[in-house]
Amino acid sequence: MRLHRDIRGLTLTCLLVAACGPAPDEEELTTIEQPLVGQKTRVTGGLSRPTAMAVAPDGRIFVCERGTNNGGGTTTARVRVIKNGVLLGTPFTSITVDNKAVSANERGLLGIAVDPNFASNRFVYTYYTAPTTPARNQVVRFTASGDVGGSPVTILQLDALSSTAGNHNGGALSFGLDGKLYIAVGDNRTPANSTNLGNHLGKLLRINPVSGSNAPSDNPFYNAADGIGARDRIWAYGLRNPFTFAVQRVTGRIFVNDVGENSREEIDDIRKGRDYGWRGGATDGDATAFFKYSHGSGTSAGNCITGGAFYNPSTVPATLASLQGKYLYADYCNGWIRTLDPATKASALFDSGLSSPLDIDVASDGTIYFLLSGSGEVWKVTGGSAVQEIVVSTSTVTLNEGGSGTFTVKLAKQPASNVVVNVARTAGTGGAVTPSPSSLTFTSTNWSTARTVTLSAAQDGDDSNEGAAITCSASGLASKRVAAIVRDDENQGPVTTITLPTAGQSVSGSGADFFGGSNLDGSTTRAEFFVDGVLKYTDNGSGHYHYGGGHGLWNTTGLSNGTHTLMLRIWNSAGKQGNHRIPVTVAN
Repeated sequence: MRLHRDIRGLTLTCLLVAACGPAPDEEELTTIEQPLVGQKTRVTGGLSRPTAMAVAPDGRIFVCERGTNNGGGTTTARVRVIKNGVLLGTPFTSITVDNKAVSANERGLLGIAVDPNFASNRFVYTYYTAPTTPARNQVVRFTASGDVGGSPVTILQLDALSSTAGNHNGGALSFGLDGKLYIAVGDNRTPANSTNLGNHLGKLLRINPVSGSNAPSDNPFYNAADGIGARDRIWAYGLRNPFTFAVQRVTGRIFVNDVGENSREEIDDIRKGRDYGWRGGATDGDATAFFKYSHGSGTSAGNCITGGAFYNPSTVPATLASLQGKYLYADYCNGWIRTLDPATKASALFDSGLSSPLDIDVASDGTIYFLLSGSGEVWKVTGGSAVQEIVVSTSTVTLNEGGSGTFTVKLAKQPASNVVVNVARTAGTGGAVTPSPSSLTFTSTNWSTARTVTLSAAQDGDDSNEGAAITCSASGLASKRVAAIVRDDENQGPVTTITLPTAGQSVSGSGADFFGGSNLDGSTTRAEFFVDGVLKYTDNGSGHYHYGGGHGLWNTTGLSNGTHTLMLRIWNSAGKQGNHRIPVTVAN
């Protein structure tokens, strides 16, 4: 799935503000930091290319594995079941999905929801790309028989997809308080689709969860006289790639996480029949975003909004009470989850250093689950006491050659004795990146105070952007890594950045990601991907580039375990180049 600016392209708000409308063109008003609350533990690993999950009332977790992106015509996707903390070996269902070699392929099994009446009807709904001619996304229902799904029933078949664009599929599913099924559909990388009420693309749909004539008569554009079609099913439009959305389970309020393009990510507060402004072009073009955050590497910046969930469980554990009324949202590229207060729009760091978070869900007992695509894991935060860990404010810092940048460090909970966190450069290319101070001492009184680490980048003689890994470590605690991107001051070519992997990251397997981009102004013509100085792949076009032409197409199994250097070189129409080099660790 193209999980950066093209997904890259998705639970309790206070009742006092539930009726508030969108605040047009609103930036983050306040950024605060808070200690990590609750107890974070790993539920399971072993997932292959997971995309979405849904927690059933009985505690089982249904997880989508979207299928291998091998460039072939079709592949097999699976719905997996996690039961009592164990990933079951037998899939709930296996589905043949489209996997044709098209640009930035994000097709496959993308969304899942359980019926509100699951205890009695056992219905599980999926959203996936069917290998029809032409390919189409569709919503299909399965009935659970124990831990296995029965025969599929097609609920809705969407519009034909482009033969050249495999991204911007959306795919999130969720039920509203009205019992209707809401479906987020991307624009298939054609902005004009978003405002065309004659198709489903670039929309939030609302349907009766039955096959056939499934448009509710109170939808804003409903007109049964001409037969039930796309217009009748539209609830809101003008969306780019609504990768996830969430329903507030007391008020019915809906927040859509719409993946941005050049400069920012946004959360839309959905209203019936509203146009959310996506038109394409140099800017996102909408003044309707409820909340937005900029691209970059600071404490609150990111690159690709993904999962979202309101925190309004039936039971709120005492240690998670500070989350009551907040909205949790994740950023795939920067690896964090933050909270948003819908009343004040104050945003606070909840957790960071995560391996490509994609989805968030909240169970009725107050447990928060999050799905990590990069590591193939599900983690949870429960109401127990917080487990001690190092908390860093961001996973990536960008600084100029000869300049500096910062991030902050603190502890998750009060220590019984002093904790010394060592800060050191552990990998890098080009000129040195030096952290200061090299150690931080946290006590029982200052443990929750964010301490600043300053990174200084030396000048070097080449014309490449460089990468370095800064590791924060302490005895008995898991280390946290911050990737530094050093912008070269001699390079006059396109501004070039490797989005994934990041400097110092561990990579493995035949489905690794290696992609990046430039200044996104349309002036670039191609990108060259190098491994240890050897050209391995060329991706033509402008803007975003992928090893192999799509996600998950870098095979690391032919490389020896240990450190290797990656370089992305991007050319513009004037014949100038920009480079970015980073170290990674292969651990097959």
